[in-house]
Amino acid sequence: MTNQGDRTPGSRVDSISRVLEVPPSWASLVHRPFDPTELRAALSGPLPPGAKSLAVVLVDVLPDQDVQRHITGVPEPVCVFYLSEPQEEFSFARLRARRGADRLSALADAATRLGLIESPDRIGSLDAAAMRELIATVKREAAPRSGGGDPKLRAGSSPGGDLLKGLAELLKALPSVRDAAVFRPTPERLVAFVVPAEPDPSVADAAWQELWDEVYSGPDCDDLSLDTTGWTSSFTQERYSDAEMVKWLDGTVRRVLSYEPQSFLDVGCGTGLVLLRVGREVATCWGVDPSPHVVDQVRRAWQALDGRAPEGGVVLGAGEDLSDVPDGQFDVVLVNSVIQYLGGTRTLLRVLEETIRRVRPGGHLILGDIRSLPLLSLFHTSVALRHLGSSDPAAVAGLAAQRISRDRELVLDPRLFVSLPQVFPQISDVRVQPRIGTGVDEMTLFRYDVTVRVGGHAKAPSGSERSWGWDVCGPDDLREFLSRLDEPVRIADIPNPRYGVVAAAQRMLGVETDPVPGLHPDDLIEFGAGLGVEVVTDWSVHDASGRYAAYLIPRRDTLASRDHEERPS
Repeated sequence: MTNQGDRTPGSRVDSISRVLEVPPSWASLVHRPFDPTELRAALSGPLPPGAKSLAVVLVDVLPDQDVQRHITGVPEPVCVFYLSEPQEEFSFARLRARRGADRLSALADAATRLGLIESPDRIGSLDAAAMRELIATVKREAAPRSGGGDPKLRAGSSPGGDLLKGLAELLKALPSVRDAAVFRPTPERLVAFVVPAEPDPSVADAAWQELWDEVYSGPDCDDLSLDTTGWTSSFTQERYSDAEMVKWLDGTVRRVLSYEPQSFLDVGCGTGLVLLRVGREVATCWGVDPSPHVVDQVRRAWQALDGRAPEGGVVLGAGEDLSDVPDGQFDVVLVNSVIQYLGGTRTLLRVLEETIRRVRPGGHLILGDIRSLPLLSLFHTSVALRHLGSSDPAAVAGLAAQRISRDRELVLDPRLFVSLPQVFPQISDVRVQPRIGTGVDEMTLFRYDVTVRVGGHAKAPSGSERSWGWDVCGPDDLREFLSRLDEPVRIADIPNPRYGVVAAAQRMLGVETDPVPGLHPDDLIEFGAGLGVEVVTDWSVHDASGRYAAYLIPRRDTLASRDHEERPS
């Protein structure tokens, strides 16, 4: 590799050709860590006369007053903390992580109050008809009454209205709050809706930069081609073994090489784990990283390896500023295990524009190892269960709550990436898929890959809907199903055996056990290939069950061969 010269990251003021705005719909698709210390201090005084409790609820947008008037509790919005007399504190993450259990608990309380059962723990004794009637009763009780509630309790119209407005203004003046409204649904209850301010991405980016500079400042490892500095398991708090890292690497490298690139750009290449392996297979290879230490190390590692060095170089830079890298020249651009360290969605948007610009028409941008928002509660519950060595649901939920509230990484719902063509019209296809690889760890269980095709005339996979467990009754039935497949289909709800290792955490979150055995995504791909069927996994929508979908597309030569065999001689 040639040395392309160094430049301090961020020295370019801005070369983005157009101003991109973060879509409003992204607000609900991003984990937004929120430290309630500032809020708690601001609300530490006595509650207004007559009020006995104050719930502070984190929301993406303020609900309108018609919605506010009928909120008597806060089960679905995120409750940051709860003050009462005497003061108590509840964790918002516990509410979020146990929504299924909370609903069941609410039904059990209602059934006890209505005399259907003797105690809440007898909820399971109700038959289906009684449960349907109970749900209907609870819904009727929760339905808004005509007339819009008691107007005396509206903020601004009651004697305490000015005080409620004053509380809202106090909250809005805090640096961590973008907007706020305080509402009094009952004389004894107050609810404060808080929209957090967007954090300054430059502060977060600088903090991560400082952290990685410190991590990489140590001495070089013995094998520069497998430097796993900074890769630590959340479950064991120990560095991943070389064998575990090789399994993780294999999945990423296979994803990249599946597109048969001749030119490759690795943005945020780190110690070169992927770069040094893909570089052997391509004609042109570039790497970019903001750490001067690792840039120097990767250059030395490349020189130490045997084999042909491709054209290209390793340069100093950040994902949001790739001005030292040529535009439109790369078959594959990789941003792997980087996005979680970005300062927010504004930084993400800049990284996407910069990297998309470097992809040649018809090429691919691979965003790898993205932390999953739908799996965030399962992840932290699994880690809490491992650390405590206890199956006490309250203790595990409490620790998981603390971990979620302190999680400062960027965690994203895959639907955010599905919406990318609305922001970047040059994108012709987006695929969200489970991680490839045989490893069973947090990087394969709780993360996903996104592949974006830039330009060209891509046709997204399609097919009639089928369901695992109904149309395909497990792995044993799959061979017969594929042997008679004559058109593309999409099979939904395929159980993923990987998640057996976190089954205890799933049960704590109320995730139902799969009655029909599933199939590992890699095994399904291999199984289909053996029968002439292309398998494209789909994880654009997923939840704590870990189930996935897959498009099964019979190859033309397979159909032609099958037709020839069935034709009479």
